[in-house]
Order: sequence, then structure tokens, then C-alpha cells
Amino acid sequence: MTTAIADIATALTSFAACVYCYVLGRRLKSLQNTKDGIGAAVLAFTKSADAMSETTKQTGEQAQIIAKRLTNLLAEAEQTCASVEDLTLDMGRRHKRAANEVTEKQAALEENMQKTLKDYHSQIIALGTVAKELKTALKPQITKKAAFRETPRTSASDKLLQSLTSIEKKVGSK
Repeated sequence: MTTAIADIATALTSFAACVYCYVLGRRLKSLQNTKDGIGAAVLAFTKSADAMSETTKQTGEQAQIIAKRLTNLLAEAEQTCASVEDLTLDMGRRHKRAANEVTEKQAALEENMQKTLKDYHSQIIALGTVAKELKTALKPQITKKAAFRETPRTSASDKLLQSLTSIEKKVGSK
């Protein structure tokens, strides 16, 4: 009897183990099911991870391309800035040089004009003096001729005397 009880207990334990294995097998199948359950979640997660990995890879490649492009653009911008700075400095130097040349030319022109005006002034004064002397020298001769003339007319000597008087007045007014 003790063996029979042990056999019955072993049979019942085996039966309970079989039922337990059957229940675990069903649960395992439901977990592995790709439509519902964890299998579907794992499959979706794997697909999502693959997609994320591909997107990250593409983003990295695009970032490298953009970084190279930006590096080239920055280098070009630095060269352009250096060129603009050089041009600005050159223009500043040229502007100063041109301003200095204009100032020098204006000073030289003013000096030449002053000299020319002094020369002309002295020549005009000399011309006025010559006109006075000529008028003084010619006046007695002109009055003698006028005394012999019967009709009043304008002769060359009268015109000369009028011109000399006009020059004398103009020189005297300056």
C-alpha cells in the first residue's frame, strides 16, 4: 500500500506537471504570436529600431555633407572678407593720396594765380604809366594839328588820345 500511494502520488504529480507544461506552452505560443502579444511588439520594436538606425545613418551622412559645405563656404567668406579689407585699405590710401594731391595742386594753382595776378598788375601799371607818358608826349602835337584843321573830325591821333585816356582811367580805378 505504501507503494501504491507513492505510485498514485507520482502519477498525480506527473499529471499536474503535464497540465502545468500544457498551460506554459499555450502562454509561450501566445507570447510568440506576431499578430498580438509580445512577438508583435518585439517585431514592431525591431522594425522601428532598424528604421531609426537607417534615419540616423542618413542624417549623419547629410550632416557630414552640410559640414563640408559650410566649411568651404566659411573659407570662401574669410577670403572674401580679407579681400574686402584689403580693398578698403587700398581705397583709403588712394583717397588720402588723391586728397593730398588735390590739396597740393590747389596750393600750386593758387600760388601761380597770385604770381600771375601780380605780374599782370605790374604790367597794367606799367601800361598806364606808358599811356600817361605817351599822352603827355603826344598832346602838344595833337593840339597843334587841331589848330590847323578847319573842320572838326576825328583823326587817328584823336582816337589814340581817347584810347590812352580810357586806359589811364581804367588803370587808375584799379
